[in-house]
Amino acid sequence: MTSAPTVDFTNYRELLATAILVAKVRLSPMTSRFFDRTPIGPMETATVLERYPHLTMPLIRIANTVQYGAGIPVTSLSAAAVRLGPDRMQTIAMAYELTRALAEVMRPAGVDVGEFCHKGLLRASLGRAMAMMQDRNIAGAAFLVGYLQDVGRPLIAAAFPEEYRRLSDESEGCPLRFAAMKYHALGMNHIHAGVELLEGARFSKLVIDAIGRHHTNAPTTRATDASLMLWQIGYVTGLVPVGAMADEAGALSMARRYLPSMPEGAGDPLARVMRAAGEEYADVAELFGEFIGERAGRGQLLGGMERRHESETVSTIDRLKSGLFAHESANVY
Repeated sequence: MTSAPTVDFTNYRELLATAILVAKVRLSPMTSRFFDRTPIGPMETATVLERYPHLTMPLIRIANTVQYGAGIPVTSLSAAAVRLGPDRMQTIAMAYELTRALAEVMRPAGVDVGEFCHKGLLRASLGRAMAMMQDRNIAGAAFLVGYLQDVGRPLIAAAFPEEYRRLSDESEGCPLRFAAMKYHALGMNHIHAGVELLEGARFSKLVIDAIGRHHTNAPTTRATDASLMLWQIGYVTGLVPVGAMADEAGALSMARRYLPSMPEGAGDPLARVMRAAGEEYADVAELFGEFIGERAGRGQLLGGMERRHESETVSTIDRLKSGLFAHESANVY
């Protein structure tokens, strides 16, 4: 990381160190076991999560949703782990606990993590849906890549509040421009901050590497390597606007470049992945309610995408050149 000589990084270093410490305290039982080279099954997953009693009932509720429920309700954490699958349960729990750690550090610094959490959850749902079409073994990692790719933003906003606001205004809502401007002004951007935080919190290198590359164009060829697939998924989930901007046709045409490399199935690939993302979001959003407030309805998340994905006519490159992409993406965090 290159530091701009006129910028005082004292506040950033203090916030980062505090966030890493709090994250370690909250997450070390999970990261030390869930990111081990030897995957663990549902029973051991439940044993680890028994240390987090506040997660028991929310995880059981997720296991009993329409997507997972089988008519017979589960009533225990171990039964929920069987139904959800250990990887699924682990990644939801880790995302939630890291958000709690961030909130504990960021709120006293005047930064609300709600916007990061909400957009991250929408992108995480999209990432998992894409992975389920490509390789179910990386679905949990894809959820984390989507959720955590902007985890450095609250840190930058809290450490450099005036500079962050100025650069945000001058970037006119274009995420790539905003990232480049932060790098030129500070010698770093949210990617560097996020990688430092996740490395300090001892997250998986597979996840961290994909997050570190999520603004870099990924190859569009079909991949079998997990790291390349996560890079592709992270790139698309970072590109596709969500929520109010869900009808950005240019971004959808870019997403289509990656979907044909996934296994064939009934119906249009983009429609299928967006439908699955909506179901995923509906299942897990309640757990994060304390951070995101009122959750988005399925129409808010996907309505525009479902309406317009059949009528994409303008290429992403042309829209970027025209400046229209930057104007229409003004609400992207």
